[in-house]
Amino acid sequence: MKILENLQKWAGGLFKDETGTPSSKRLVGILCAITLCITMYHNSFSTVDIAPAQYLVDAVALLAFSTLGLSSVDKFVAAKKDINSATSSSEPVKPAAPVASTPVSAPVQESGTCTNCECEPCVCNA
Repeated sequence: MKILENLQKWAGGLFKDETGTPSSKRLVGILCAITLCITMYHNSFSTVDIAPAQYLVDAVALLAFSTLGLSSVDKFVAAKKDINSATSSSEPVKPAAPVASTPVSAPVQESGTCTNCECEPCVCNA
């Protein structure tokens, strides 16, 4: 009995979105996918003259893939909204204080050329 309850809960969860409300996109997508699979299975045993038109099969496949794909996009958009709402705060962000930079002089050889860039005058600190 526990297995049937878990199976029923899982099957009911297929048609619900991430917030737990029923999703028509998932319902249409799953029904189109099932219809497409049944049609292709049936066509494997039938002759070519009674096969459905190719554009109908393509339309059902496009509808199934697009509705299930949109359901996936909705899931990620909702997750991003949750992340943004959790990370946003009412306090304004203060800019960091600027760091004072002190120029570092490069070592110079006796001839006056820089040991890092080997230029005279040195362009390392420019």
